[in-house]
Amino acid sequence: MPIKISVWHDEDAMDPCDFGLWKVFSFSRRHYNFKNPDDIDLKKTEPKLKDGRAFWLDCYQHGCCTWSLHGEGTQCQFDTAKKGGILFLLDQEFVLEEDRKERACEFLNMYSQWCNGECYGWSVEDENGDVIDSCGGYIGMDDLIEGIRESYGDEPFEIITERTETVTVHDQLGEWVAERIKEDKR
Repeated sequence: MPIKISVWHDEDAMDPCDFGLWKVFSFSRRHYNFKNPDDIDLKKTEPKLKDGRAFWLDCYQHGCCTWSLHGEGTQCQFDTAKKGGILFLLDQEFVLEEDRKERACEFLNMYSQWCNGECYGWSVEDENGDVIDSCGGYIGMDDLIEGIRESYGDEPFEIITERTETVTVHDQLGEWVAERIKEDKR
């Protein structure tokens, strides 16, 4: 009998900036991570921008938001705030200088997913409906799938989701995750 894994939206997933490696500051007063650009000491920031310990950011917002390095990502004259923020590398000993740009892009992808609420968890119930295993805080589908695989590997399972009248995305989410895992096992 396959294990039944419930996938759910996790509203308590941790802000990736709180992991301690990178920190995003937005120059938009509407964002919770707002920092006035006048408060940034450019004399101290310039060397960081040159060696990849800081990056200017663009923020595209049209329904959802996408943070990217300046000049990369979606560029729209109406919906992209060019140099709308800045990213700082907080602990440089964990990221080699030649890898900083690539790691910054990976972080911004995860940060954008978190900003857009793409945060998930999963749980497993026994035949009585009691939760016997669960984990949350996954940011993005790839992270969720990797977490399920780490816990259950090749054991047969099926994805189930909560059905509500107001939210149908959970049904699509469960179907998508199940299909994605099947494809990856091939």
